[in-house]
Amino acid sequence: MLLVVVYDIYTIKIGKRSSYLVTYFLFVFVAGLSFRVGIDAMRYAVEYKNYPTLLALRNFDFNNANDDPLWVCIGALFRTFFDDFIFLHTFHALLVNLSIFILFWRYGKSPFICIVLYFLSFYIFFNFETLRESLAVAIYILSFDFLLRKRWIPYFGVCLISFFMHSSAIFTFLIPILLYFLRKRSLVPWLLLVLFVVFIGSNINTFVVDILPRLALNERILYKAGVYFGRESIGISTGVLLKNVVFPLTILVLDMRVSKSNSDLIVFAKLFLLIGFLSLIIPVFDRLLNYIIVFYVIYTANVITLFIQKISERSVQAVGLLLFILFFAIGPLSWFYTIDDRIGERNYNRYYPYSGYPFNKEFYTREKFYNSGS
Repeated sequence: MLLVVVYDIYTIKIGKRSSYLVTYFLFVFVAGLSFRVGIDAMRYAVEYKNYPTLLALRNFDFNNANDDPLWVCIGALFRTFFDDFIFLHTFHALLVNLSIFILFWRYGKSPFICIVLYFLSFYIFFNFETLRESLAVAIYILSFDFLLRKRWIPYFGVCLISFFMHSSAIFTFLIPILLYFLRKRSLVPWLLLVLFVVFIGSNINTFVVDILPRLALNERILYKAGVYFGRESIGISTGVLLKNVVFPLTILVLDMRVSKSNSDLIVFAKLFLLIGFLSLIIPVFDRLLNYIIVFYVIYTANVITLFIQKISERSVQAVGLLLFILFFAIGPLSWFYTIDDRIGERNYNRYYPYSGYPFNKEFYTREKFYNSGS
């Protein structure tokens, strides 16, 4: 928050780039040098020992693998030269955070506010949980300029690479179409889409369990579909409602009524709101938000910046900014304090206390999460 006040509120230029770079490396090393922090990261560390080397890759069966091809190739590259997962995790943190920090710097009016929102919302999940998917997002971010300039061949080329990293990136092929309709004033296409998703949502388990296996799909795709769709719908939590619907709607209204940013990024905020609403019906839609959340955070930070700039008193600006950040944080942070029914522990124990190299300390509560399959 100190850097936000110094560089985003008081707009001091001295040391801004250096502070930004130091913050970037801090984010990288906290993630990359962690030890058994985050349940997915713990699984990846265990599975890493079974990854093929580059020499064994020629005989690897990609069609029936549970992991996507590009991730397997990257894992094989690191497994060939390093026995410890720390090297792959550090590479992952370097690439994911570099992609995000560059975009914040280029398009954010207040890059340090972007960083705070990033830390409060999806830093932990991108760096300790959805490692493969966050790497796919980092690749997809590289297509942003192509998307803005409507250079479709390189755009879809990047989307294809992202898809080979994680199958969920198939959503990125639809983003230009969704953005095109969101620029239209007519609500009819969206009402039809919502009705379609409501219908699918009530029948999703039947579709996955009964219909998909009859199609000519390989084992990996069927496995992914079963993981992400073949489960009962979860209830609508207050945190999800605030994070995916209430706050983005508030920011959009604030922009249209007060900030009036006239930003190209507003369509990404509308798309975030739309997908966020649909995630209340089909929970897996929440995963699709990963591919647009970086653009949504930049838009949010820009709207907040324009709003507080309309206030002349610096101290009031700081208080207003703090209130916005606290409002933004309610949704994401509520999940951390939710108790996991399976083991009776709060979710923040997945990440706290922090443990990192070279101390390699394990914590009993975190191991309970891991062993329960959370």
